[in-house]
Amino acid sequence: MLGLQHADAGGYRVKEPHLYTVVEFDFRRLSSEAFKPEEDLAVEFLRKIEADSSDIANQAIDKYKEASAGRSVAEQRQLFRDALRMNRNRGKQTVLFLDECQEIGGFFGEDRYKTFFVFLDSLCREPELGLCVMLACRPSFFELEPIRTINFGRFFESINLGPLEESAAISVIRRGEPDIQFEQTSIMRLSAITGRHAFWLQFLCHHIFEHAAFTRKFQVSDLMVDHVEILNDLGCRPQFYLLYQEIETDARAWALLKLVAAGATSEGRAGRLNSAQRQRH
Repeated sequence: MLGLQHADAGGYRVKEPHLYTVVEFDFRRLSSEAFKPEEDLAVEFLRKIEADSSDIANQAIDKYKEASAGRSVAEQRQLFRDALRMNRNRGKQTVLFLDECQEIGGFFGEDRYKTFFVFLDSLCREPELGLCVMLACRPSFFELEPIRTINFGRFFESINLGPLEESAAISVIRRGEPDIQFEQTSIMRLSAITGRHAFWLQFLCHHIFEHAAFTRKFQVSDLMVDHVEILNDLGCRPQFYLLYQEIETDARAWALLKLVAAGATSEGRAGRLNSAQRQRH
């Protein structure tokens, strides 16, 4: 799911990037990186604004950052609000892109994380700050406390990510050209097994590209698509785990999923064999 929040009538115009300061953050970093216990996420975002600022603005924001040391969480957040206002006065709108938002739920034991989206809620109600917020999350994010309590979803236009149109899916596949060439049968195969879902198209095409570079075979057929192994690739397993981690606690659903997975070890092969047999007969 992708949530979009527009803070003013101007909207989010990606064709004019010079008018925007983009601040990105992936909440999976909370598990993989050691953040300073006294430092709020607002300071992390403050650094991103600093990097995009002019020399004069740099000096002012640098003072904010220095002043954040030893400050309370509330004071650090006020510094971030001030930086947003200053960035707006420079004629730029700040775009805050937050990825994997549901991951913050595991850190709600700390007040600075538990109250962060309450703080963000207050920023979204101040249009003069020129803040545009984009959330990439699973639907379960909006059921977390205190997200549900403050009805944070009221600010956002929700876009459920689903399959692409055929032409859009083909354009994703062909991004690897001219380095590699996709035969028409391979394009059809990729569309079929990914369901034309943008994430899986890019994920599988990336591994096909790696396979082509390793084998020095840059003509991609449907057989090559089937040959690229991702299910048993240790580097790919975390991606698949994201799909089923939410049902592991449901014993019946978990048992059913494992049963289905056990029967999918040769996906697609039977259909092609049957087709070939029909052609011979």
